[in-house]
Amino acid sequence: YLYSPLNSNTWYFLDWDNDGMLRKLELSLTGFSDYASWERGASNYWGNVLFNRALRSKSFRSELDRAVKDLRSYLTETRLTKMIKHYREVTESLVFASPDIDNLPVTKDQYEQIAAAIPSEIEENYKSFRESFKKPMPFYIGVPQIDNGKLRINWDASYDFEARDIRYTVELARDYAIGDVVFKAEDVLLPEVTCDAPDTGQYFVRVRATNSDGYRQDAFDYYVTDDGKHYGMKCFYVQDGGKVVEDTYEEG
Repeated sequence: YLYSPLNSNTWYFLDWDNDGMLRKLELSLTGFSDYASWERGASNYWGNVLFNRALRSKSFRSELDRAVKDLRSYLTETRLTKMIKHYREVTESLVFASPDIDNLPVTKDQYEQIAAAIPSEIEENYKSFRESFKKPMPFYIGVPQIDNGKLRINWDASYDFEARDIRYTVELARDYAIGDVVFKAEDVLLPEVTCDAPDTGQYFVRVRATNSDGYRQDAFDYYVTDDGKHYGMKCFYVQDGGKVVEDTYEEG
């Protein structure tokens, strides 16, 4: 939330999704893909109109870096280790008792690993934040269209903070693992390609942007399976008569 108290000239960001933070090792242990790709770093906010506009300002990015460094200086490994020890004393009598134990997604040994790893994740996240400014920003893939026997695939142009050249790689496949590829184009300059229209069926188009320094970024779009998110792709169906229908996913 963006909030300014009554009789104040200051605006505050109130975050509410704290249950999704500091979960890198937990997600790895459970084999679930989430909070990865463009969701790590400043690119996570690029789809928001306000943040998009602000992040284009070099002075704003400098202020943001100072603010993040301030948080980093507070969230030290020593401080977090002490806090986690205290919180565990409060919560573990509940965590390892019914009904919570019945819904615990990890083993007790894994729980110990996760608790021990949390303090060092702050530094990992800071590195991801810094590196995200070296990458192109994510973008949305349009719904492919078929016209005169050709499939047209387009997407929004990516953005680079240092105005580096950007090229795109486009893959069209019958599976989300992009193993059964029916079309691929590399080193694409403009945000659009065409290929022969595929037969009826389910398809996945994945688009990635790479800048001249070799940093790569996925599209905003993703496909969700039981294993989590598969980033940078849009799923669609080609129906009889050449009609293209997008496969939509709503967050639960």
